[in-house]
Amino acid sequence: MDSSLSLWPARVVLAALFALAVGLARADTFVYDDPTGKRVEVQARVVGSSEGLGALELPDGEYRLVPAAAVRKRVREDGPEPMKPEQLAASLERQFGAERFRSVSEPPFVLGLVLQGPLPRGAEARASNLLQQVAAFMKNVDSAFSRFVKEARIPAKPARFPLVVLIFESRDDFENSLAPLLGGSGLSPKQIRGFYSKLTNHLVLCLDECRTFDVALHEAIHQQVYNRNLLQRLAPIPKWFDEGIATGFEANQGKINVGPGKVSLRYAEQALAGSSLPWREMLVRDEAFATPDVVSEAYGNGWGLHWLLVTKYRSQYGEYLRRLAQKKTLAKDTPEERLADFRGAVGKDPDELQKLFVPVLQAAVRRQKVASPTKEPPGYAKRNENLGEARLYVVQVHSQQGAVDLARIDTHGTLTNLSPLRNLTFHVVMEHSGGENIEWLVPDLGIRKSATLSPQSVPLQPRSNAGAEGRASGTFRILIESALPDSLQARQWESGKKPSAATPR
Repeated sequence: MDSSLSLWPARVVLAALFALAVGLARADTFVYDDPTGKRVEVQARVVGSSEGLGALELPDGEYRLVPAAAVRKRVREDGPEPMKPEQLAASLERQFGAERFRSVSEPPFVLGLVLQGPLPRGAEARASNLLQQVAAFMKNVDSAFSRFVKEARIPAKPARFPLVVLIFESRDDFENSLAPLLGGSGLSPKQIRGFYSKLTNHLVLCLDECRTFDVALHEAIHQQVYNRNLLQRLAPIPKWFDEGIATGFEANQGKINVGPGKVSLRYAEQALAGSSLPWREMLVRDEAFATPDVVSEAYGNGWGLHWLLVTKYRSQYGEYLRRLAQKKTLAKDTPEERLADFRGAVGKDPDELQKLFVPVLQAAVRRQKVASPTKEPPGYAKRNENLGEARLYVVQVHSQQGAVDLARIDTHGTLTNLSPLRNLTFHVVMEHSGGENIEWLVPDLGIRKSATLSPQSVPLQPRSNAGAEGRASGTFRILIESALPDSLQARQWESGKKPSAATPR
């Protein structure tokens, strides 16, 4: 087709360019203009279209959204086949550069490590061991998910494409990789520690997350759901179901010890504490999952409804999943259609199930002997961030001078380098709402080594008329930054003469 294509009505363009190939196992060559005006040529398979937009599936598994008006040419032809793991690994190495990229292939997974700088001498073996550990965990995810679908009698297929897991050593690189994928979602990369993209089909993680694998497991379940033929990517799947099935799995230091049929300690406590979010509202609209005030409740309710269906309404759950599996890429559903799907499959209204939920959950908690978590002592705070773990003990000390409450914060603790790859320099800040910040600089801390954060005190703002309501107080948060020891950032911290006296041990 020629350049006059952009003048055609959008629906005519869709019929000509996209609709004929949807669902066919063939890949054509498309030539289109990207948003910058650059001419792009790709071999791709059409997997969906709607309202002037087409979804093209590339050989590496990426879904690329292309406006019909931007397409300049389409040549119908066979192939290509999905990339092999070694081909995909080579493509990623070209993207990130050989010096900064390491990978292993453990079908169906391709594990990639994006480094923040050249590895020091002797670190190649550590990088390889890290990737093998992540590969072993992902194999466990694959096995756990396979057991779940088999027990639930859910039809699943092997993944068509290699499943890519990208691990970023640097938090900045991680956030930069996410920014283009979050447009319009209302989310900030700073709020996220792991991410599965339905566009790229990649599971993206911070290196921080390769210890407990808690976030990694949640996102890996999303990747399994959309690659094992349970649901179609970019289809109108209710957010509660998407998150409900993922929250059903929990990790403990790399072990997968909770599945969707068992009670989740985390979400059971939340559910039993009560929720103001109606299940029906959560089912027909996704807004609660992007609203800070209720997002925690939304995830808890999503887990609760999914758990209830899996454990008490198994056949209805299978029918509901079958209906969701028929949803097409880029299609849209109305709230009324969502509710009709649920009622038609389950035979009950979601709010009716919500009323039944708490007694059923309470019985399951007693039967499964779910224990409450161990609570930290007062004044203790822990923070994991940027490959550092800070453990602080914070005490507010008060003294009275007339009607004025004189107060200060006393604090001390430890900082551990969690990196399995290299020494790092850390800058630790305790920000307090009622006084000055407390800071430590920990230079060139060894792998898995800890340093003492020496005792420091800082005064709080005095308040007159001190008493139960006038006593100086406030909240605090811990921030941890890390950098390569010989980097410009580390030198800037050192030249800034931050309070230190942190001693390795």
